[in-house]
Amino acid sequence: MEELLIAEPPVEPISSYRDESGYKKPVDDSPLRGESEGGWPSGHPLPLPKWGPLGDPDPGWGPLPPDPARPAEGRAGRGPGHVPGTGPRTGPATGHRLTAVRVETVVDYEDLAARVEHTTQQLLRDHHYNTLGNFLRFYSAYSQRGDQDAARLFREYRPPITAAHHTCVGLGMTLQRQLSALPGSAGVRLRAALHLVSCEEAIENPAAYLSEVPSPTTSEKEHVLVAARVDIGGRRGVLLLDPGYHVARVVTVMSDGLYPHTGWFTQSDEPEVRREYMYTLSPDEKYVLWTVRETRGERQTLSVNLVYVERPYLSAVTVTERRNIVYNFRSLLARNTKGQLTAGVYFPLAVVSADAGPACTVFYSEVVAGTSVKRRELDVEQELALVLCSQQLGMHDDQLEEILTKVAHVMADATFIKQVLDINNAIEEMSDDN
Repeated sequence: MEELLIAEPPVEPISSYRDESGYKKPVDDSPLRGESEGGWPSGHPLPLPKWGPLGDPDPGWGPLPPDPARPAEGRAGRGPGHVPGTGPRTGPATGHRLTAVRVETVVDYEDLAARVEHTTQQLLRDHHYNTLGNFLRFYSAYSQRGDQDAARLFREYRPPITAAHHTCVGLGMTLQRQLSALPGSAGVRLRAALHLVSCEEAIENPAAYLSEVPSPTTSEKEHVLVAARVDIGGRRGVLLLDPGYHVARVVTVMSDGLYPHTGWFTQSDEPEVRREYMYTLSPDEKYVLWTVRETRGERQTLSVNLVYVERPYLSAVTVTERRNIVYNFRSLLARNTKGQLTAGVYFPLAVVSADAGPACTVFYSEVVAGTSVKRRELDVEQELALVLCSQQLGMHDDQLEEILTKVAHVMADATFIKQVLDINNAIEEMSDDN
């Protein structure tokens, strides 16, 4: 039996009066729209996401007026930021903030970050990124119903998170648990500070989006990361971890942009495309702007994802994992400790015949002249490719073929696949204005 990692409470209906189950909508005095109870309005393709409270009063963290001892810009380096004894930090912290990880010096932070990074890299190696498992589980639940109504099941379904089938949600939750269990003061500090945060991808107009808190009615929240506030000798920042996008490093986003702020780095460099990432805090420090630069030959494109870091995200399973179930692209990927993809399979969702099977790409690694290279096979009937890929995924020789046979059976169910793609299209249309 697979280990269930979490179960969120049921999604409550939105109503201004008691419903048949006795649930009564509480008074909404929250500044974040839809936050008080989440819910799932009729006709809306997803439940409304929820965010937690800001946390306990924390005078050591919060937006502060400019401090001469804490320059807002300058060259990267081991700047001390605010130095005790050089004058008070002017202005009180505003509002409440989550507990921050506090260290006195950059060296102390480097030591902590090294332990966090090592744990993250081990997780990437030990846990695959897997969006086949939740898809096959959902179809299994669908096939047991008599009404063949995938949309109704999508509303009723409670997505399980198991140790063997990790999307960004399961990976983030597992990493958070592992880091909280680190021995000594590191685990204690991280346990009080780590939380999941929500991400909206490919924002067309970041400036407009940043002008207000996330709107639950248009938020897709297709991705989650692990985050913690940090305070390095009085300098504010955010620590981000992203095992779902195979990031094998600690990303540090400092409000002053100085070391140990993470600048541009190359996340992946393949023959077809090179991807580079860069992260900065928004002026009000409620968001992290995650800029992605893709280079394909001579063509270069930029896109911006927005990570909402002001509040912990409480709907990772109810919203994000559920949304992933109907996404129109599936994959099973093995990574090494550097975050490089070493073996796996991926394919778009489409209606196919049971005999043809999914039009998928299978890849695996092999050593040629002392160098590790990837081999990609578009024809899944090539038995050797399936066996080698299966072995590098840590499976027995025939296991990947067995999984793909199940996938082919699902994708041959035209009624089911059409309903799934319709749900996915409705979600994409909902978030088109972001």
